Amino acid sequence: ALLTLTVTTTMVVAQTAVAARVSPAVTALAMLTGSALVVVLWPMLRRSRLLGRELMGNNRAVMGSISSFLDGLKLSKAHALETKYLDAFSGALTNARRAQNRFTKLQDVASGAQLLLHAAVRAVGSDRAVQRFNVHPARRHDVPRGVRRSRPAPIRPTAHPPPPAHP
Repeated sequence: ALLTLTVTTTMVVAQTAVAARVSPAVTALAMLTGSALVVVLWPMLRRSRLLGRELMGNNRAVMGSISSFLDGLKLSKAHALETKYLDAFSGALTNARRAQNRFTKLQDVASGAQLLLHAAVRAVGSDRAVQRFNVHPARRHDVPRGVRRSRPAPIRPTAHPPPPAHP
């Protein structure tokens, strides 16, 4: 674990240094966006971990209920206890479904927040492209980074005049 952490940290530092050298403004924007995502999504991450543990516990309860029922199938039929096992299984399954639904809803909220922040950054980037390069946002990918679009060359008159029009 320590080796993986060291390698990952080294790679992140090296890539950040290269990115800052190539484009400090974009690197700063990426770091700001990443920091904003961490601040916004951190409470959701903690809640997601709790819901994941709850979901695992509920799934184990469902499997335990099934295993218990199958282990005592003959005995439960002999004593007419099937309804007890079915009620326990139904309750465990209901709890597992509820936990799965809460977990899925939290994932949807986190994905929505991430997409909203991404869209905001894209909108700001498009606006900056229009201001800096004087291009329409739909065509901003046509302009290489750091290159301004030049004006078209003026049309020069030809050396020979055009032929006269026929009457």
